[in-house]
Amino acid sequence: MSEDAASESTDGQIGELPTHHDASSESQVTCAGCGAQFPFGPNFCPTCGTPTMSAAVQDPLVGMVIADRYRIVSVLGRGGMGVVYRCEHTKMGKSMAIKLLHGDLARDRKVLERFRREAQAVSRLSSPYTVSIFDYGTSDGLTYLVMELVEGDDLGKLLRSRGTLSPMRLCRICAQACESLAEAHDKGIIHRDVKPENLLVTRGKDGRDTVKLLDFGLARLRDGEERNEITGSGALLGTPYYMAPEIIRGREADARSDVYAVGAMLYRGLVGSPPYTGSSPIAVLTKALTEELVPPAKRRPDLEIPPELDELVTACLAKEPEQRPQRVEQLKQALEAYMIGASGDMASAELTRPRSVIPGADKPATAATRDDVEAFERKIRRDRIAGGLLFVIAGVALLAALVVVLGRRRVEERRAHTAREIEFEPNNSATLATLIAPATNVRGSIGQRPDRSHGDVDFFRLSPRPPGRYRLRVELETQPNIDTVIEVFRSDIERAVFVAREARAGETEIVAGLTLGDTGEYFLSLHEEDGRASVPSENITDQYTLRYTLEPIGDDRESEPNDRDELASELSTREPRRGYIESQEDSDVWCPRALTAPIRVRLSPPAGMDLELAVIHRDGRAREEIDRARAGEAEVATLEPESPRPPCLVVRASQQHPLARGDGARPYTLEPATP
Repeated sequence: MSEDAASESTDGQIGELPTHHDASSESQVTCAGCGAQFPFGPNFCPTCGTPTMSAAVQDPLVGMVIADRYRIVSVLGRGGMGVVYRCEHTKMGKSMAIKLLHGDLARDRKVLERFRREAQAVSRLSSPYTVSIFDYGTSDGLTYLVMELVEGDDLGKLLRSRGTLSPMRLCRICAQACESLAEAHDKGIIHRDVKPENLLVTRGKDGRDTVKLLDFGLARLRDGEERNEITGSGALLGTPYYMAPEIIRGREADARSDVYAVGAMLYRGLVGSPPYTGSSPIAVLTKALTEELVPPAKRRPDLEIPPELDELVTACLAKEPEQRPQRVEQLKQALEAYMIGASGDMASAELTRPRSVIPGADKPATAATRDDVEAFERKIRRDRIAGGLLFVIAGVALLAALVVVLGRRRVEERRAHTAREIEFEPNNSATLATLIAPATNVRGSIGQRPDRSHGDVDFFRLSPRPPGRYRLRVELETQPNIDTVIEVFRSDIERAVFVAREARAGETEIVAGLTLGDTGEYFLSLHEEDGRASVPSENITDQYTLRYTLEPIGDDRESEPNDRDELASELSTREPRRGYIESQEDSDVWCPRALTAPIRVRLSPPAGMDLELAVIHRDGRAREEIDRARAGEAEVATLEPESPRPPCLVVRASQQHPLARGDGARPYTLEPATP
């Protein structure tokens, strides 16, 4: 590879992936950092140094069926955005290409918008020189784009292997690209990333090339209402070697920007290197803005570049858009005029007509075309209509019976005593709650939101428990991007009896110790912390893990919630009592049933925890705060008989040294102290 070619593979753009089969791909590695290809063997990319040790690992998605119809067959290419696979439509038996986003990128709204924009843009196009998009969507947490499979190499690979192409062949290839762009421009779509790697070239048995233009992911639609969202952050998207100066300056791209890119491809194919080269993308962009272009014939006088092509390419690469051909059709006509003049045959103007898309030509019979897909969808629609009529005529009674059966089954499933290990959607209310058992890992997700104002909510019903008092402990390993709150509800109380919200997104949220009484059903509600995002978050890729346990407890333990006088736990004047500070705001109220003589009560905290006491008097005196000891040391309070009710104690975290978070594993002790 020449120095220019090596530089060309490290332009730092958002790289895209091939939708064609490369016979040497089995032994080739594509760098996820810069997109360069090299023979399998090194542990690092020889161009940019990105580790590649995992490149030879068998892809776990091969053999998987996406969206119930696309079976992944093999890897076609990898890159920074994701992976492109050869797949087979399970119903049609036709081969296609499917592009899957990397997991992290599938959660990036801007990347998803670019993905959606590509599907939206190409769905408007029908040119035989544009790679067709068949389907787009999300399945099993994977965002996919299904497109036409093209057997061949991209122009970038041809140029890297050959250096230059003959003027006639190069013009034929670029003229077909111009025809694809002409349709896009007519429909208000500017490609904005035309480059050799985005032109797939298939050579037929007659020696003629057929070109397919792909990757409209950076395209801008003139009538699109979200047209500025992708680059709203100021990020520069595109490929430096083929980027028009107005785009570099941050100005609006138009059809003339694509004309510049085609001119830069012609320059690369005629000369063997891009118009401007440099050691970094910034160096290339700076030269494109400031340096005077060296015409192709002057750059390589040894190649005897035709004067008319030299003049045409120089005009296309003018720094000011007004000095270039104003429409891509003009560039295409000039290329066809050269081919006619060079061959002396008027029929040469027909060289841009794609013989390989004619039925029975060189295109493999196993590769799906747009016509194949549309015919298949029409058949499905016809079958559905016919089947629907028969169903209506002959199956009204059957439908009624089926509705009854399914309704009963649904109710039984919801109310069954068999607990689940995966949330059962929809479960966004207590009546639809998923039943779960103690000491069982349950998986779920704060997934698709119902609308832009409300996030997903998951309810779980705790399994019935034997009579007695139990201490509930809940652990939730949250999803990486969602700050999740746990609320505990009792069936006969409208508001939550406990709320846990101390952990951040990706951490473990805990309900450390909530006392469950003898009666009442309990529910857990999981949802995103309110107010954390203007639009509620959603995550269909990652899952949380929920687990709860129950521990029988006796009268010597606190009974949560006990943060108010009317909910106070009973303080013994003879036996020790234990409790937990489960959160930063947790406070426990302890009241003796009766008090006939003064008693001293000692509070012994867990090691390293600083707790304080407060005495609540019932005779009108002010609350008495006691925080004299250091962390881990005991506090002592004196309770005296008061009429008509004895005073109470409050235990909480020291206000002088607040807790970082609660601790439901280590109890504190309240016990009578010797004088």
